[in-house]
Amino acid sequence: MPRTDLAELILLLVTSHERAASMVGDFLEEAGTRGWRFWFLVVRTAVSQAWRQITETPFDLGGIAIRGLVAELGFLLLACIVQVMAIWTAVSILLVNFHADLPDWVVVWLGYFLGNLLVPFQVGRWMARRYPGREGAGSVTLATAHAMIRLCGGFILWGVSHVTGGEMHIDISFAQIHVIAWYDNIFHTLTATVFCLTLYPVLLLAGAAFARARSLHPPSNSQS
Repeated sequence: MPRTDLAELILLLVTSHERAASMVGDFLEEAGTRGWRFWFLVVRTAVSQAWRQITETPFDLGGIAIRGLVAELGFLLLACIVQVMAIWTAVSILLVNFHADLPDWVVVWLGYFLGNLLVPFQVGRWMARRYPGREGAGSVTLATAHAMIRLCGGFILWGVSHVTGGEMHIDISFAQIHVIAWYDNIFHTLTATVFCLTLYPVLLLAGAAFARARSLHPPSNSQS
């Protein structure tokens, strides 16, 4: 992908198509032959645009985050169905043809892939279709909401477990796909929070960029 298309794709996550194309042209003129200067301008503008949207319309972005959580729940339920169907198919083939069972690690890793990687990617695609030009700010807001929920849930359980002297956890999962996973272990809580603030928003933005990439070169409708 040419660097101009990639730069425009990044800016599409925080602004309109017309403004993104105009910005890329301005950055090329300003940076000249200094490639690092061009990418510095692209990244700085994308971050500032996302931050401006968050500060100027916090309630709108909060609504996007809430709807994103609902959409994510729907994708998680769909992932659970896919997981069950895939396991049932694999087990049937293994038993009939090889008289063997499906290894447990396959189920675990399939659940991790579907629940922790594919679902956020699909949420990013959903966000690009519903809120074009605000995917960047929406992804940051949704990731922050996830992190705060994980932190609050984990520390509440940690406090209650220390008061009662027992162990507490809330784990709602289906076929190794975790819908809610809160534990009273601080290390686990902090690890999950770091995931929410690092890999999770990257997956959201990757899904949004994948959906928006088609708008860079829309197919031409030729008439015969």
